Amino acid sequence: MSSVLRAAAAVALIAVSGAVAAQTAPKPSDDPVVARVNGEEIRRSSVNAVLETLPAQYRALPMEQLYPVMVKQLIDQKLMAQAARKANLHNDPEVKTRVAQMEDRVLQQVLVNRAVTAEVTEAKVRARYDRVAKDAPAHDEMRARHILVETQDQAKAVIGELAKGVDFADLARKRSKGPNAAAGGDLGYFSREDMPKEFGDAAFALKPGETTKEPVKSPVGWHVIKAEDKRKAGPPPYEDTKEEISNQLAQEAAQKFVASLREGAKIESFDLEGRPEADAPPPAMRRVQ
Repeated sequence: MSSVLRAAAAVALIAVSGAVAAQTAPKPSDDPVVARVNGEEIRRSSVNAVLETLPAQYRALPMEQLYPVMVKQLIDQKLMAQAARKANLHNDPEVKTRVAQMEDRVLQQVLVNRAVTAEVTEAKVRARYDRVAKDAPAHDEMRARHILVETQDQAKAVIGELAKGVDFADLARKRSKGPNAAAGGDLGYFSREDMPKEFGDAAFALKPGETTKEPVKSPVGWHVIKAEDKRKAGPPPYEDTKEEISNQLAQEAAQKFVASLREGAKIESFDLEGRPEADAPPPAMRRVQ
């Protein structure tokens, strides 16, 4: 187990006490005990909570690697909590203030999560997509291959080899420095705006089957480009945009919900000195003690 993984698990453990997930507490039968510390139980749901806070690259590791580290950290956390209670810290004014602040944050998040969940339905996400897709204009896309090299002379040499009949994809696999060299330089479909201006202008000037006759300079090097196909493209598929639209609707629903709370509330604002804003001096005259 790497020291990086241990550090990540430890950080996740510390963070999990402040993280709030909108989830229902599992039944005891679905949440077995994974450890006991002086008689206090730690259950699998606590392990899962830590796991969710880890970076994606660690969550992808086998559970048999992660599990012992997370359980050890949870045991250490339980030991520290027990020691704090033994020292009567749970009655300390600072602890009580911080617990009250944490309770407010939990209440806020659960309240908003439930309000948003009720509003962001599959039907509403689909309706938003259909409306956006209907208004989205068709745009030009093309599919191309390229060979990326470091110098203009290298690009000219590539053009010379192509003129002798060497297959473009084979040459890309041998000569290209680009990340898609193994795929024969295939870039898939893209719009002009997806590429650096010099590359996009040169590529879209080609007809399918044509290759650039001169090297094309871009911020990443020198290119030789071959056009494969051109098409008119519509909006992206629903599944590709569903998550983005769901996030947009969730943000809108949260803002609307908070605005509705403000409408029925009596709100009083004060300046940094604790005076009602209506009685406070102009900003230029204020100072922080």
